[in-house]
Amino acid sequence: MYKLSHFLRKNTNALLWLACVALTDQFAHERLTDERYQAGVMELEQHINSSGNLDSTTSVTLKDGTKVTAPNSSRIAYEYEPRLMLLQEWNLFDSMLCSSYVATKMKTWSDNGIMKKQFLLGRMGFAREECKQKFQYMSIEIKRQMKDKFERFLLEFGLTDFYYRGFFLLHGCSSKVSAADVVYGVTALLESFVESDGSCASSQFGEAYP
Repeated sequence: MYKLSHFLRKNTNALLWLACVALTDQFAHERLTDERYQAGVMELEQHINSSGNLDSTTSVTLKDGTKVTAPNSSRIAYEYEPRLMLLQEWNLFDSMLCSSYVATKMKTWSDNGIMKKQFLLGRMGFAREECKQKFQYMSIEIKRQMKDKFERFLLEFGLTDFYYRGFFLLHGCSSKVSAADVVYGVTALLESFVESDGSCASSQFGEAYP
């Protein structure tokens, strides 16, 4: 769909973001190989780079004609992110517990798996209180060390390819939304109905669409 809009010169950042979410959905639900995902990521990154998303600031003209620099209202970025469910919205402890990637590797549904996860966090030097605090309020130092710490200790627990190239929608200087989190949130809305007459499914689709 985005290729068609790009060909017709009707492409917008909103459509590009939907393309990022769609590709992430295929990857998160294991509907395509890692190779095809990487190829899709490279293609979308080229579109992101050519659409002005690399500029974090923009020039705004005030009523009196004065030009000032302001944060870009909305732009798409890409960077490496961990395979952790809703990390930006939850805390590190629960995100690891609910991540299908971590759960299948460490068997976190069992007491032994939970102990193994706690041991991993201890090896990395992350306090339990910090790990159970909402990610938004975690220590900046821990966030800065997280990638290096994970890559250093995860191999001992059989967790390979823990980081992957992901997409983010940035609003101003503070708001940051992960495409993977959008996928998990929309999936939860679409699959949370229990009625079978179809009416609830239509309602849930309406809730998820915006």
